[in-house]
Amino acid sequence: ISYDFVGLDLDGSPSVAMRHYLEYKTCYSGADLDFTAKSGLNTSYAALTNAQGGMVEFGSIGSGTHNARFYVGEEYWGTVYCPANANVDGGYVPCLTNGVDYNTDGAISTFSLVKASMKGLIKNSPNTKYFTFEQEDGEGYCTCDYCNAAAEKYGRSGVLVRFCNKLLEELRADGELSGREFKIVTFAYSYTVVAPTGGVTVDKDLCIWYAEYSDMRYSLLSENQNAFSSRKDGTTIYYKECLEGWKNLTAGENKGSLILWLYDASYNNYLSYFGTTMTAIDGIIDEVNEMNVEMLLVLGAYDADNIWQSEMRSYIWSRKMFDSTLKAKDLRDNFIKNYFGSIAASYVKEYCDDYDGYYADNNDDYPVKSGNEYYGKVTVGEHCASLQKIKNAIDAVNASTDLTDEQKGVYLKRLYGVEASSYASILHYYGTTLKGYYADTLTNLDQRKMLGATSLTTSVDTAKANFTAEFKEICAKAGITRCHEGTSEDNTVEQFISDYIGKIR
Repeated sequence: ISYDFVGLDLDGSPSVAMRHYLEYKTCYSGADLDFTAKSGLNTSYAALTNAQGGMVEFGSIGSGTHNARFYVGEEYWGTVYCPANANVDGGYVPCLTNGVDYNTDGAISTFSLVKASMKGLIKNSPNTKYFTFEQEDGEGYCTCDYCNAAAEKYGRSGVLVRFCNKLLEELRADGELSGREFKIVTFAYSYTVVAPTGGVTVDKDLCIWYAEYSDMRYSLLSENQNAFSSRKDGTTIYYKECLEGWKNLTAGENKGSLILWLYDASYNNYLSYFGTTMTAIDGIIDEVNEMNVEMLLVLGAYDADNIWQSEMRSYIWSRKMFDSTLKAKDLRDNFIKNYFGSIAASYVKEYCDDYDGYYADNNDDYPVKSGNEYYGKVTVGEHCASLQKIKNAIDAVNASTDLTDEQKGVYLKRLYGVEASSYASILHYYGTTLKGYYADTLTNLDQRKMLGATSLTTSVDTAKANFTAEFKEICAKAGITRCHEGTSEDNTVEQFISDYIGKIR
């Protein structure tokens, strides 16, 4: 472990069966495996040895997630077994009642096709326990008369669970799979987030992957958990209410299990400060243990370069899963001291405390769906006050006579990453249609200069251009070349500016 991580405890046994934190350094070659030891990463992103905590592999066909159509087979896309649907990514959705509630003929059905594919995958993956069969991404599902009738009785999630239940039952009864232990993972996500009705149960070997957006200022079952999603049919779905439905269906012996997917960061919020509070993490881990959750997966900035928060939160989540009696805030402070050094630590702690406080002041209607909501109601004055603390930290490190040049280089690069977080947050609201965010609220010359102005009369467009240029320079000093989800060649700082700056969603 490098000198600046010497104070971080990375040992212990986890209280959760499988832990997963998506972040850049744990996904690609060159990862600091000592730092991410025992994170239990999915092999879609990294492979850890047993000495590093091992790995949990998800068996799948066609795609790691959102893959149900692949089990039917491309040759049947557009047929009764897997009809076309323009509302979903991939364009096709399996009919999940064909072969369960009715058959088109005696030889072939959606169910028989999926069963054959899943059986072959299980046979060819002798060391894999979990196999994903998950709905396509998007607001789409089979709308044939049979599926609509089943959905009326069981809910859309009930249609999916009934299909998976039968799949597990028949696969377990297959002599060629005798003695083979396996589980199927399916989604409670989007249109299947509401738990089934009509007496549907969850098979003992079915894992329900609950992946709705929550209000990460609070624990998942907190009375303050008011995060909701609006559906195309006009209904409003509440996170806590839906999770409790699945919790009840999977409670007890031989009733399936839950996998929780949490959005610590959201997809276009890979630079700015994340919204999950330390008290929320404390409560969530207690709830995870109480619900006997099979796996916990937490979305971080796994393929962005600015990962100071992903590394910090990876450490916090992991240590909490190893020992739930630890306090997330203490873990955070310990990380900051080691990661940024003792000279800068107090400034960064105050910076993090600032944003936790800013978010706490937002109203109850605060679902996080695209990332921007985390800081949409933070005032420009608040951003500037917190940004100044990081600038002070940079000055303090530069002025230190106790640090070597090598140490200064390490800490400064990381502090520039924090500085970039503030710049990105401000730039989202620096568009020509939101001039008031800059022009109408700031009369303080020092703050205006911090935002790219040279005087009180500097135009918004000029200040924005100056501020954007500073952002590029800070990214270069922090080693940031990619800023949001994806590893394509056009995922650059320039593209981030083009796609997101001044374009709040």
